[in-house]
Amino acid sequence: MNNFQKWLICAGVVACCLLPMATHAGAQAVDPGRPRQASEPVTPSTRSKVNLRPRFVVGQSHKFSMTLDSKGRQSVPGLGEQSQNISQEIGLTLRVKEVNAQTGSTLEMVYDSLKIRISQPDGEEIVFDSTKKDPNDPIAMVLSSIVGTAITIKADRHGNITSVDAGGAMGGVLGGLSGLAGGSGATGGADVIKNLLGPIVSLKPGTPEAAVGESWTNDDIIDAPWGKLRLTTTNTLTSHRASKAMIDIKGQFSLQPSSASGPAPAIKDSGLSGSAVWNTESGMLESLDFRQRMTVESSTHGNSAQDMSVRVRTRR
Repeated sequence: MNNFQKWLICAGVVACCLLPMATHAGAQAVDPGRPRQASEPVTPSTRSKVNLRPRFVVGQSHKFSMTLDSKGRQSVPGLGEQSQNISQEIGLTLRVKEVNAQTGSTLEMVYDSLKIRISQPDGEEIVFDSTKKDPNDPIAMVLSSIVGTAITIKADRHGNITSVDAGGAMGGVLGGLSGLAGGSGATGGADVIKNLLGPIVSLKPGTPEAAVGESWTNDDIIDAPWGKLRLTTTNTLTSHRASKAMIDIKGQFSLQPSSASGPAPAIKDSGLSGSAVWNTESGMLESLDFRQRMTVESSTHGNSAQDMSVRVRTRR
């Protein structure tokens, strides 16, 4: 597999994790904003602000699952077309360690479980399931260390991540996941983890309040070998009833080759669409569903296309 294939797959796996995801928390809040009854309607005519702040309580643990299904294909001159399918199921637990209304929170994210199925171009399948112990499985030797990994997260009072620290485990998480998916394991480093976990603790960066009908834009940047990959999403609060805020998500990718050290590919087509449900009573996201696509052309490596769907749910 050439470096261009590795970059494309790694970029797709990473980018899918940049959008809003969250867990279910309790009712006590840090900086909860204006008190609101669950039955109070919020309509475009009133234009009252909806509080989208996360709510953390020391000692609480919140579990959620993430499912990713990716289909990619590449056409290389002289080599024909090759395809690869990747399915991942990840179980995560968010633990609240410290909370301060002025300075923010200290959180811990733990990888509970991991299932991966990769269909290779030659017909071979790579399968890993952390719930099934097999000491003779060479794939398990690469990925088993990811399960149990704890990442420390610092967030400000609005839930915006200010730092992440996984110690020596950071390389294992990135290298294991992106390595099996064909990635380099080095792209993005700590920024990848920050971008991946950021939306879990803050659905709306900055000041997390919005009125029904209001839109805001999120920009996420990932370093890649051919430049910086930018994911721009427009999020619109479409309704808010019975403590459920419905958010529509649309976006696209772009490549900034000015910082590239070599020939840069061109993104010819890209798109992202989905929706999220944020619970304003618990202060956490309930669900997320979205689908993304990206087609890339390179003068030296041919054309590549990727289609990925992501599903996030809270779990007990």
